[in-house]
Amino acid sequence: MSKALVIGIGNKFRGDDAAGLEVAQSLEKKLGTLVDFAYCQEDALDLMDIWSNREVVFLIDAVSSGKHEIGYIHRFLAHKEQIPSVFSNSSTHLINIAQVIELARTLGKLPAEVVLYGIEGKKYHLERDLSKTMQAKLSEVTEIIEKEIHKIV
Repeated sequence: MSKALVIGIGNKFRGDDAAGLEVAQSLEKKLGTLVDFAYCQEDALDLMDIWSNREVVFLIDAVSSGKHEIGYIHRFLAHKEQIPSVFSNSSTHLINIAQVIELARTLGKLPAEVVLYGIEGKKYHLERDLSKTMQAKLSEVTEIIEKEIHKIV
């Protein structure tokens, strides 16, 4: 088991919501066994089981704040700060990532370090393709996260 875990979050059948999954898959191809990888495509509550006993967790998910252009990269240190409330209603999951993080914090089940990357998306309706703008930003997001991972491993 690696010190760090990267979790791609999303739904591959909901347009831009697949961005977190796509970035995590790209990172897995590049980083191989340097860190561990997991994917959360169903219930976001599963995250607490997935990250159990981990020190450092990177979460990658599509978000929709309505305040930024498609592909804008948000970065939050979830172990130190609350996720802004604007993200509380921007989820295709039954319970959103911000709620899971706060629940885990309350229950004492939040890893020591949780870095959340939220990638602004636009289209979340039923379809398999990411928007062209989102597709164009994925390599940039992957590179940013890859550099951060290399700093800790």
